[in-house]
Amino acid sequence: MNKQDAWMHRHTRPVDLARWKYWQGTGSASAVLEALGWYQNGDGGFGHGLEPDYWNPNSSPIQAWRATLILREIGCFDGALPLVGQLIGYLERVGDNGVWTALIPSNDDHPHAPWWQYSHENDTWGYNPGAALSGFLVRCGRRVDSAIQKAIDTFLAQTDSDMHELPCFLQLYDDLRATGWKQEQLGAVRARLAEVLEQNVVRDPTLWGGYCLRPSMIFNESNREFQAPFRQAISEEQQYLMDTVGPDGAWDINWAWAEYPEAFAVAKEWWKGDQIIKYCRFLAL
Repeated sequence: MNKQDAWMHRHTRPVDLARWKYWQGTGSASAVLEALGWYQNGDGGFGHGLEPDYWNPNSSPIQAWRATLILREIGCFDGALPLVGQLIGYLERVGDNGVWTALIPSNDDHPHAPWWQYSHENDTWGYNPGAALSGFLVRCGRRVDSAIQKAIDTFLAQTDSDMHELPCFLQLYDDLRATGWKQEQLGAVRARLAEVLEQNVVRDPTLWGGYCLRPSMIFNESNREFQAPFRQAISEEQQYLMDTVGPDGAWDINWAWAEYPEAFAVAKEWWKGDQIIKYCRFLAL
């Protein structure tokens, strides 16, 4: 038993333990789905703090995106499964041609990090998480060509880049490649992704203790084709993670909430479990 395995069994949420065991090869996709299902609402969306930084029980597109990240980990895109089919229905009802809101008003009624405070003027964050959600829908066999084309056109026309949209467009690219999208457009998207990665991924280890896009935040098993130019940075961060892991096998998080100290103390432990999964997968690249 290693320290990460012990920490996960002793401290983490059931949904994250199921994810961990699946990645370790000792658990099943069905166990992940069962644990994830406890966060799903009757409308098909997700809430209840699945995104640990806000505890709104109501369904929101961001919480739905978190659910799709877990479904991606187990390769589950089967709309015939009740959990997935209901999620698809929710996304199709609340989306607007490939764009979903990031903030909802009821966030303010529950413990949350300050960046989840509702603002009507800033409730939509471009294609974060819309690009990834459109990709998930097409991966599940839904025809959302208009939304996909709009997202691609927007991405290719951008003159700047956003580190938060980048993972969403990487997920969209992976979905389009898996479903046989037009090759000429895939080539253009791939070239633009390479440019945006070059602009956003921070290679300097002295900056990794702050808020920045580290290699571990973006690279995983699904996007190996983009990793070659960052091989040195990946190796350096792998060593950085081995050097900074705590004696209990977990890594500290480097952010905090301004309010709700009791809730944050709990959320911090939830994030540690999520980070153990992410960092151990990264260390295995």
